Amino acid sequence: MFKLLHQFAFIKYLLDGLNINPMWQAALTINEIADKRQYIYVEDTLIIYCDSASSYEDVLPLILGPYTRLVLHGNITMNQIERLLHPGVKRVRINANIQMHPQQYAYFAEVIAKQVKDFNS
Repeated sequence: MFKLLHQFAFIKYLLDGLNINPMWQAALTINEIADKRQYIYVEDTLIIYCDSASSYEDVLPLILGPYTRLVLHGNITMNQIERLLHPGVKRVRINANIQMHPQQYAYFAEVIAKQVKDFNS
């Protein structure tokens, strides 16, 4: 049994250990989470697609866990991205429209640079 689990871990590492395109273990709709006020615990990769920043606002308080990868799609605010980042996040991919004022560009660049610096230190 241990050998089988070890092989899976090795296969998992080969498939998604070196990039940000992980294998999905489960998928939930935003409605399933927000409407039921259902908490979700994420250990590895959190992938979220929300059409609007208000949808992100509905689910952010319900996300728990030490996820190490974060993939964002849809429309999100800079503040919401900051709330999703924690010291354990090693990889981030943002394929979302980020709502922020031009005056916030430099600050946001610093936030992302710090996340990368902390990961590489």
